[in-house]
Amino acid sequence: MSSTPPRRTPQREFRPHILAALQASGGRADMEDVMVEIARSMEGVLRPADHETVNQGEVRWRYAARLERKAMLDDGLVAPPREPGVWELTDLGRSATE
Repeated sequence: MSSTPPRRTPQREFRPHILAALQASGGRADMEDVMVEIARSMEGVLRPADHETVNQGEVRWRYAARLERKAMLDDGLVAPPREPGVWELTDLGRSATE
């Protein structure tokens, strides 16, 4: 029995790309800048279904990245937002990228 690959990139696969994007920008960046970097770094990873839109009209991979950022917040890797649209690593998040 063969297993077929998932139609879309699993949410967890966004984590190292988010960490790397934030680390490269000094640990803090505007969400849109992070998304640009994720798109660049995951260009060969994203699957066709990742480019479809979800119910809210957002592209699926961007939605998955935002959900993973929330999971990273729950895991203590990113800080609660001090400014809307700005993502920031915690000390734990910084050490996870080293």
